[in-house]
Amino acid sequence: MQYQSNEIKDLALALSKAQAEMESVIKDSQNPYYNSKYANLPSTWKACKKALTNYELSVSQTMRFNEHGQLCLVTSLLHSSGQWRDSYLPIKFDESLTELNKYGKEVKANPLQKMGSCLTYLRRYAISCIVCVCPDDEEDDDGNQMEGQPYQVSIPKKPEPAVAQSEPLPPPPPIPRMSDAQVAQIEQVITPEYKKELLTYFGERMGAKSLKDIPARRFEEIYKAASKRKEANSEKEMRAS
Repeated sequence: MQYQSNEIKDLALALSKAQAEMESVIKDSQNPYYNSKYANLPSTWKACKKALTNYELSVSQTMRFNEHGQLCLVTSLLHSSGQWRDSYLPIKFDESLTELNKYGKEVKANPLQKMGSCLTYLRRYAISCIVCVCPDDEEDDDGNQMEGQPYQVSIPKKPEPAVAQSEPLPPPPPIPRMSDAQVAQIEQVITPEYKKELLTYFGERMGAKSLKDIPARRFEEIYKAASKRKEANSEKEMRAS
């Protein structure tokens, strides 16, 4: 599979000039789970669009299967001379993911929505890579802390000779649980029935005995579901009276 045109001299020259005019990406979006900021797709594109246009460069993003049969996001950097180069990022998401619906019930997540979220995430990183734009600071952990575990890049080392008895693996780091403030917010809107369902569900899966034992990443969806249940119950009581 060919990843660039036979000649890229004009493209390379235009890109070098455009990069001198590109702005730093602004982190203007907030990750509510980890209290961190990241640059969303519009901010990433805004940082480079004008400079690319000034030097007759453009970016196109499509989906295509690679030679291994994997569905990929294809990001193409194009020049008015007809020269081009492509980058491929495999599109992967877990189709077995579940989420809580508005009634607090565990349901299978919409695969198209999950694919859309995955594409948005990949598109901004693909654009950043192919034109080389980035935030002013180096810290960018959006997506790196999937369960509160910091992402670490390590340099491969030469494997050590096998030993007769290997050391036990260290236990995985704990998953961040709900804070007292989050639990207090949920307690204000949750019904006894829904609270019982939640503790039964998370108790069977991870031994949760109270709301504080539930993962912090589930706070937003649980709070919304609890609020909707409370509103629905209030409406029923009003109609009954």
